[in-house]
Amino acid sequence: MKVICSKCGVDFFVKDKKRFSCPSCSQEFDLKSKDDQFEVKTLNGIIFPELNYEDIKRGILDGKFLSVDFVKSNFKPWMKLKDSEFGSLFKSGAEKVSSGKSSAWLWFFLLSLGVNMLLLFFIYLQKLKIDSLLGN
Repeated sequence: MKVICSKCGVDFFVKDKKRFSCPSCSQEFDLKSKDDQFEVKTLNGIIFPELNYEDIKRGILDGKFLSVDFVKSNFKPWMKLKDSEFGSLFKSGAEKVSSGKSSAWLWFFLLSLGVNMLLLFFIYLQKLKIDSLLGN
C-alpha cells in the first residue's frame, strides 16, 4: 500500500507490514497502535483535524469521506481510508437497485411516439394549406 510520511511528506510503498519506518527521515510508524484522534485529508485538500473514530465512521457512512481520501494519526502515516482500519466500512461494489421490472419506459415511449405522429400530421396539414394558398 502507498503511504505518505506525516513528518517529511515522502510517499513510499509498504507491503503488508504493521511496523515500518520512512526511508527518508526514519520516522517510525506502527499500524497496530490504537489512536483516539485522527486527521482526514480529502482529495480537494481540505483537512479535518481532531476527529475521533465515530466521526470518521459517520463521515464514511454519510458519504462525506471517500475511500481514496487520506487519514493519519499520531503513530500512523497518511494512508488511504480504504487501506486503514476504516476500510471495512466501505461497501464492496455498487448496491443493486430494486429488481422489480418496470414498464413505465414503454408507456412513455408510446406516448412520445403518438405526440410526434400528431405533430407530423399537423405539419402536413399546414403544408397542404400553404400549397392551396399559393395555388400549387
